[in-house]
Amino acid sequence: MSLNNLTKLLAVLSIALVVFLLVYPAWMYGLLPGRIPLHFNLEGEPDGWGSAGSVFVVPGVAIGTYLLMMFLAFGGFLDQQAQDNPTHLPPAVLELTRLVLVWTNLLTLALFSYITWQAIDVAMGHISEIHSFPIAICVIGVLLPIPYLMIETGKAKTTLKKAEGNKAQ
Repeated sequence: MSLNNLTKLLAVLSIALVVFLLVYPAWMYGLLPGRIPLHFNLEGEPDGWGSAGSVFVVPGVAIGTYLLMMFLAFGGFLDQQAQDNPTHLPPAVLELTRLVLVWTNLLTLALFSYITWQAIDVAMGHISEIHSFPIAICVIGVLLPIPYLMIETGKAKTTLKKAEGNKAQ
């Protein structure tokens, strides 16, 4: 699978999570008690509370983040950066950079979806705390591609400088 196809697949999966973040809280809203958890401590226990309407805060932040990341990935920003200054964003890593942005977006949406789902379950009394393992997986998943992207960018810059040096000779 090419980077471009993988990027598109991850973008579609992101849309599915956006739909979840729009539909699930709206569907559950009428069933929620007057007070729901808004924040959890490191042990996964709720330590901040809000009204039932605050169930839309996390999805709102998630959707705002989604829109920003999709704009950065597909709104022409990366293409313009690569065109204006190819030594900072070599064309060879443009698609990899786009993939990392979409991957980060997907995992961020997964994290916010998990927190929303679990906060509703805590509010409904189905569980008393959330598990931190899925949160850790999302955070690690966001951080892991960064060194690889940096290494590939460095390689591409070196190749670009060598090519420019050969042209100058």
